Amino acid sequence: MSQRIATGRLLFENPVNGKDKVMHNVALSLYDDDFGPDDLLASGHTGLDGRFTLKYDPNKAGTFDRADLTLAVYLKETRYDKLGEEQTRTVLLPNFVPKVFSDVTDAVFDFGDVRVPCFEYGDASNFASPRILLDETHAMPQEHSSGRKRAELAVKTKFVRYTVTRNWPEGRIERLLKATPSDPLHDPHSEPFFTDLMLSGFNPQILKKTPDGTLLYNEFNFAGVQQDGKSFAPNTTAFWDPVTLKPVSLSVQRRVGYLQSAPTARVEEPTFYTPDKGEVWQRVKRIWRSNYFLFGEAITHLAGTHLNVEQYILAVTRNLHKNPLRALLTPHFNGTLIMNTGADTQLLGETGAITAAGAITAAGLQEVVHSAMPAFNWYGFKPRAALGPHHRFAVAAKLFWDVLTKYVDYFFDQHQEAIKTHWAEVRCFSDELVEHAVPYVEQHEESYYCTNEINKRAYPRRTVNRLPSAVSPVTESNTCDAQGWENAKQVCRYVIYCATFLHSWVNDQQYDFASDADYVSIGLAKDITDLEVNLADSISADARAARGITYFLTFVQYGYIMADEEKNMHPKLKQFLEEQKDAFAGVGVDINNIRSKINI
Repeated sequence: MSQRIATGRLLFENPVNGKDKVMHNVALSLYDDDFGPDDLLASGHTGLDGRFTLKYDPNKAGTFDRADLTLAVYLKETRYDKLGEEQTRTVLLPNFVPKVFSDVTDAVFDFGDVRVPCFEYGDASNFASPRILLDETHAMPQEHSSGRKRAELAVKTKFVRYTVTRNWPEGRIERLLKATPSDPLHDPHSEPFFTDLMLSGFNPQILKKTPDGTLLYNEFNFAGVQQDGKSFAPNTTAFWDPVTLKPVSLSVQRRVGYLQSAPTARVEEPTFYTPDKGEVWQRVKRIWRSNYFLFGEAITHLAGTHLNVEQYILAVTRNLHKNPLRALLTPHFNGTLIMNTGADTQLLGETGAITAAGAITAAGLQEVVHSAMPAFNWYGFKPRAALGPHHRFAVAAKLFWDVLTKYVDYFFDQHQEAIKTHWAEVRCFSDELVEHAVPYVEQHEESYYCTNEINKRAYPRRTVNRLPSAVSPVTESNTCDAQGWENAKQVCRYVIYCATFLHSWVNDQQYDFASDADYVSIGLAKDITDLEVNLADSISADARAARGITYFLTFVQYGYIMADEEKNMHPKLKQFLEEQKDAFAGVGVDINNIRSKINI
């Protein structure tokens, strides 16, 4: 008999919600295991049921050799050649150690159920959001490219030199503080600068409306958050005139009693300060900036980009294989899981840079992130409306969203047939995304001046473990309909937006904003509203050392859409961005500085 058959079924290593999950449409190969190079016997794909049937010639194992059968499993990667043509290659799935079946002579050999570790879900208890499984048997399945590694090494070399010499590059705030600007927008202590920082700085805020509608405000509140017991971190609420966008007042609400560090600590009535209070007003703004920095790192940066995107990385990588949407999304993913895992200890753990420099413990930081995750959903999202022509973030965000809309529409038109043919993969992606998402929590959308980015209560949801999911399903069908088609476009726009433009805006302003610890630090030791307190004495050594972290996170400059160092950015995305180059420049955005992925 010259031809034999190998069959079996691939399953993900771990069940999902207590049920085995098949690996559908996955590329795999059958090999004869040898002491030297293995002999390739056959290649193919699993079906939607995870089953495979591979026909092979046993003579390929060698004339006098019985086949020792083993499997290899692959994932697909996309590149583009010089002409912009898509090039797909398969990459061996890491962490899978296949079993070898020796001296197989069966005409039909059944591997049975083969459990394959593939971007498995790990313990989400720390931050509640879906995280990848990493332990002694599950290594990181991503690896930085050689170019990204060289970029990091160059920055680390400079980091060591600057740490020794303390001759750090000047950030934007430092440069402005040394100057004597005539334009208030260039004076870090002015009220226009305060407003610009709130709207378009490192942590751009979506303002809320007071119940009577007479003022706009933003608040940073530590309710339910464990503090370290050493720092001064009151709740702050800043109020703005809705017409002029000038700051009206700023309130400080201090913790009181014997258990001031506890999540349930009592608070006093807020104390209000106004811009006519001179030095005290400047110090209250300094307190606000510490909260702005801390909540910006925890919510806008970590939760809103890094962890938010991770849940899509896992669902996309595990479920989209033959569907072209894999080629649309995965070029924006490499490096994110590496950075997120490193941040767990280097930034967020008990000895991490944020917890060491800030006012909250590791448990407190987890609570802040945990409470933020239900706010993020792809459904209905579009960038916030601009509060005026000087609302730089809102204007730039809409420009980028419009570019993405044009790009995603183009991609869907070009791949319409294949997207619809393999729509069952979109259903599997959607199901897994929703099943692992955090539960929805009421966001009180009526309180915001603009609800474009708010996860509204009326959005479609599925109940998971008796609770509504924060993330909406993309489709409930194995066949594509008009609503599913539009939903798929929307989720792709959203994921790319968060992984590129939003992360670039937040990440790359860190050093310019926070290089001068006297102007902003992630924590304060004392209540500096007391003019007898020396401001410099209220900033800890750990808070000052945060400069080095922001330097590293900002200056590893590799992985940009326009530079396309890894040749995996679609030519049309670059073309559509280039067409809007001048419009972006008009709000201070250089399109060459928009990162292609979260790899830092």
